[in-house]
Amino acid sequence: MTHLLQLYGGVVPTIVSDSAVSASWASALGLPYRRVDELTETSDAVPSAALVILTRDENYARQAFLGDSFAKSRSLWLPLAAFDGCDEAVSYALGHLARMDFAGMLQGHLAALEFVEESSKMSFEGDHGTRFEVGFGPEVEFTMLQDLEVPVGEPVSLASFFEFATEIYTETFTSGLPLPFVVDGVLSPSGILCAYAPGAYHADDTVVLDARRLARRAASARTRVRISNGVIDAVEMDGEEVTQEFSKFAGPHGLRATEFAIGFHQAPEDSLDWRINSPVNEGVQGIHVGIGDGQTSLHFDFVCDDVAAVTTGY
Repeated sequence: MTHLLQLYGGVVPTIVSDSAVSASWASALGLPYRRVDELTETSDAVPSAALVILTRDENYARQAFLGDSFAKSRSLWLPLAAFDGCDEAVSYALGHLARMDFAGMLQGHLAALEFVEESSKMSFEGDHGTRFEVGFGPEVEFTMLQDLEVPVGEPVSLASFFEFATEIYTETFTSGLPLPFVVDGVLSPSGILCAYAPGAYHADDTVVLDARRLARRAASARTRVRISNGVIDAVEMDGEEVTQEFSKFAGPHGLRATEFAIGFHQAPEDSLDWRINSPVNEGVQGIHVGIGDGQTSLHFDFVCDDVAAVTTGY
């Protein structure tokens, strides 16, 4: 609980959510609670410090509007609906959140920035067969944590604490400009996650259910992902090639890598459950490579939590 208070300058945050599980969690920790549907842009119920946990599609789609309600507040957002808003997934995420070391994550961001500023390449190896290299272009930009304290009037996603990330957007692919990063090699992910952007899909859409089932297979299968020049060539699960199954969900960018990120959540290994589609798993210490943009297609993250950086190069 002490770690969480650091983010709000010592002010006790209100848990704002659409989930009964979140309400029970707030009560157990002695934190104030408000339902999302109680808030309006001018409501006196808008707290000065808030952790906003969204588990339902209808509220996730209204995220931008809801964010305007917190124009005078410090607000940290955990949109579980993007991954899975079921009670089990909410309990799992909140259990991790209660013991996260946010100050340690900030130090990780600063170290990663120093690392990439000095090198145009990073190489990684993992205990289960991951061997890959990421090269950075001259225009690469990273989304990263700048400060421990959540600013007033700027809603902050919890993902900004989890990961030091760079993405490739549609305009970059179509402009002919140099890519900000290119990945080559083999990934042996511990798990695969599936997410979507606000308003793009619904949790009960057939395509979402099918994609989540495909991703969940990685929790119990030995998975290998081969990437050449920034494009996935093959995905195998227990020796069965499932590349085309991922391809049908990948949208206009196909199997191009659209994200590279370094995670900083130092979760005990026995606390991780790769069957649960959670942003907590996306941000676990290690790396992940993503495909799809979540808007025109679903977004998949291939997460490797057993890797270490082994070389740099200019």
